[in-house]
Amino acid sequence: MTSNTIKIMNGFNTFFESNETYTRKELLEFAKKNYDDNYKKTKKVVDENAIKKPLNAYQLFMKEQRIILNKRESERTDGEKKKSTELMKEIAEMWKINKDNNEIKKDIKEKEDEEENVEENKKEIKKDSKKNKKEEENEEEDENLINSKADTEKNDDENKSKLEKKPSKKGAKWTNL
Repeated sequence: MTSNTIKIMNGFNTFFESNETYTRKELLEFAKKNYDDNYKKTKKVVDENAIKKPLNAYQLFMKEQRIILNKRESERTDGEKKKSTELMKEIAEMWKINKDNNEIKKDIKEKEDEEENVEENKKEIKKDSKKNKKEEENEEEDENLINSKADTEKNDDENKSKLEKKPSKKGAKWTNL
């Protein structure tokens, strides 16, 4: 328990010990006094030179619109001026409409950006597919070259083996194929 709670409880104990008979009114007065003495709020010390927090967007909007609406109200000739609460409600409605419009604009901008990104991605995909086709063609050409080299080497080996054969006994002559 906190020290203030303990003080209050001790205060009640002393009250009950000192007063064997008491009225409801006396008990309530004592409770209020005891509570106020122990939980009395002290004022915060405010530094006059402290930096203030900057205004947020709504506060800035309210400040601008209040000036505009006050000018409009001062120019009214019918004699009826709106109360400040009515002006604040009007400004709040304007903020809500303005906020909704800004959100709609953001949504539209985001959709346009997404469409641009999709188009760019499609172009990149086309470029990549063209590169891939060229790479595949190059690979096929490389494979064909390798195969043709292998074929020529094989043919050369066959020709050498034919040349190395001895002529038959019947007197055949060497011939190049």
